[in-house]
Amino acid sequence: MRLSLLILLFFFLGACTSEGRWYQKGKAEADMEIDQYECQTTLRDKYGLFGGDKHSPAYETDLRQCMTAKGYSVLEKK
Repeated sequence: MRLSLLILLFFFLGACTSEGRWYQKGKAEADMEIDQYECQTTLRDKYGLFGGDKHSPAYETDLRQCMTAKGYSVLEKK
């Protein structure tokens, strides 16, 4: 019972903190995932192999700049 409640709590917390999705007109979800993977791979050298700092504001800024340079924008969740 406790485990179920804990899992449910993490689910709701994760849903509240998630950002919007990357979007570019004419691109499929699979294309976005490939482009995002390319940006993350590029940032690996700067932030480490396992992306230990990938939740830092600097990483988020660099990822946003990379995706924006590829023509994407963020659709914020409502």
